[in-house]
Amino acid sequence: MKHQSLISIGIILPGMLFGMFDQYSLSARVAGCGDAFVAIGDAPSTLFYNPAGLSLISGTRIEANYEHLFSIVNRANFILARSVHQYTVAVGVHLLNVGDNVSLYEERIVVAGIGLPIAGDLYFGVSTSYYSLSMQRFGSSHVIGVDMGLIGYVYDRWCLGAVIHPLNNPSIGKLSRHYIPRSLTVGMSYVPFVGAVTMMELERTHVGVNRMRIGGEFQIHPNLTVRTGMETPPVVLTWGVSFKLKQLTLDCAFKYHAYLPITWTVGIRW
Repeated sequence: MKHQSLISIGIILPGMLFGMFDQYSLSARVAGCGDAFVAIGDAPSTLFYNPAGLSLISGTRIEANYEHLFSIVNRANFILARSVHQYTVAVGVHLLNVGDNVSLYEERIVVAGIGLPIAGDLYFGVSTSYYSLSMQRFGSSHVIGVDMGLIGYVYDRWCLGAVIHPLNNPSIGKLSRHYIPRSLTVGMSYVPFVGAVTMMELERTHVGVNRMRIGGEFQIHPNLTVRTGMETPPVVLTWGVSFKLKQLTLDCAFKYHAYLPITWTVGIRW
């Protein structure tokens, strides 16, 4: 376990030093689908993925998730979304801690967003995030980022989505500036039949890295849904399942990485 932790720290910390605040699996449901969610929405966690998806939420929705990543990373979040007239507002909190016995890195994010229709089946969303970063050897820093997205239906069964993260190009550091990774993600989802949805998305980062994510969600019983997906690069395979009890849904997901321990995520939705 110590060797695995040392390998994980060696891989994760450099990425956080130069690519901090990148998108994570902030939902057990999304994790099971290979993290392809930019053209789905309809859940509070869309606040973190594409705020335009908030427009697809009706009533009051609550979601909470916890993830244990690579044996040394713990993440948790809570999101509350509520539709008001023709628009939907949401607030969320995300907490992250890296370290085995000693905390090496901490991240706290507070997000507020809104989604609203702009024309027919086309929806717009924007969110503002307050990031607080703390590293054991480098101190702490604070910055604000803005995400903006669109989502829309085409011929009922097709949905297209796009999001820019973050739009305002914020940075941290005084002596040496490190910019929060910017990315443009575009994707689509398709409903072949009732109870099934497939999705695919492409992400382009500001440093020229391209990522592809594909996934599927299949309802095999009114109270049981299964998921699978893949993300590359690097190649990460995912599986997930949901159990529904009245208005409460329990989500579980697992990620398989070729060189790192299996990651599991759990969440609840209401």
